Amino acid sequence: MMKRDHFVVPTCVALFAMGVFWTSKVHAQNFLTGGTDFFYVSSDATLNPSTGFQPWNSLPAIADGIVNNTSTPFNGTVFEATGNDHWNFSFASAAIVTGIGFWTTVGSQPDNGIRGFSVSYFDTGTQLGTQTGSAALGGGWQDFAAGQTFNNVTDATLTITSNFGSASGAEFSEIRFDTPTPLPEPCC
Repeated sequence: MMKRDHFVVPTCVALFAMGVFWTSKVHAQNFLTGGTDFFYVSSDATLNPSTGFQPWNSLPAIADGIVNNTSTPFNGTVFEATGNDHWNFSFASAAIVTGIGFWTTVGSQPDNGIRGFSVSYFDTGTQLGTQTGSAALGGGWQDFAAGQTFNNVTDATLTITSNFGSASGAEFSEIRFDTPTPLPEPCC
């Protein structure tokens, strides 16, 4: 018992002196970012022909970690919604995922953002589960809890099942995946 007490106090003092601080405040979640933590692999969606030529409009743009909806060049994808459009992603390393977040529109007008979706999570080809949801129309992040924790996620498939406005101009700018981030216990 004495050894432990003698070890803990000097360690905490040393960590404090080095500027390392612990807190007992719980941090509920963190986000996995496209282009860093996960990557676009493929999609069967078709770009909208009236905006497909724009350099900012690409299928991979929803997973590049960039949201720019207030000035040109915009960043995201405008596609022809079929009600069954898929995006496939691969994670940089196996991740713990608790949900997904969307920036639902491209550009400054909230007009044709995505609505219905499902996400299937996989561990090296084995399906771990699926979450479904419905996004609201408007700019800004919308996060959707999966209602469970998916461990060892290596891949995910996002399916867009419906959108607001014209089906020929469905849009969204970026996605992110929610992940829990436990903080260390306070040492002192």
